[in-house]
Amino acid sequence: MKITTRVIEDPAGYPDAPPGSLAWRRWFATETKIKRRDIQQQAGEIAGRIISMRDGKYHETFNLPDFDTFCQKFLELTPDQVQAILSAKSDERVVTILTAHGTNQHTKKDKEEELTMSSPPSAKGGNSAEYLTARLHRDNPDIAARVDAGEISARAGAIEAGIITVKTPLERAQSAIERLGDAELVALVQWLRARLGGAP
Repeated sequence: MKITTRVIEDPAGYPDAPPGSLAWRRWFATETKIKRRDIQQQAGEIAGRIISMRDGKYHETFNLPDFDTFCQKFLELTPDQVQAILSAKSDERVVTILTAHGTNQHTKKDKEEELTMSSPPSAKGGNSAEYLTARLHRDNPDIAARVDAGEISARAGAIEAGIITVKTPLERAQSAIERLGDAELVALVQWLRARLGGAP
């Protein structure tokens, strides 16, 4: 797929750009920021994303001096909060962790930036109801009106509008595997062999 200059320059990045490219890394970081603000988000996924971005030196992508600065300026997480997320149980909610390790309140400006973040109409952005509703108001006002009226959920509206594409379990697994490091891939292969009874 050809990536246009407009998409590459989008500060929110682009999810369909080649994995590891500047546009893809910007999208991955932006989506992580959105997910970590979701009150339903569990620590496991955010911890995995933080590790991937740390190991991938994402601070260089955003022209920041080090990873701690990247977390503070972009993800809005202090070093203590990052460590708390990495040390937490995978099913613990991020909002609970952040509340216990400093404030988790957003300023009005922060919330406005989250709701008005520029992204392509087909971007697979955040999954919070607030974010999806904002996207629907921007791109699909008719569906947004049904969400506001309580006829359908924000997620159902986003699926209908094509903002969210529901993947099969296999597609979700393949997407997750693409983000694994070498050591994790080896562990996965060993697990699959054991799962399949030692089949090659």
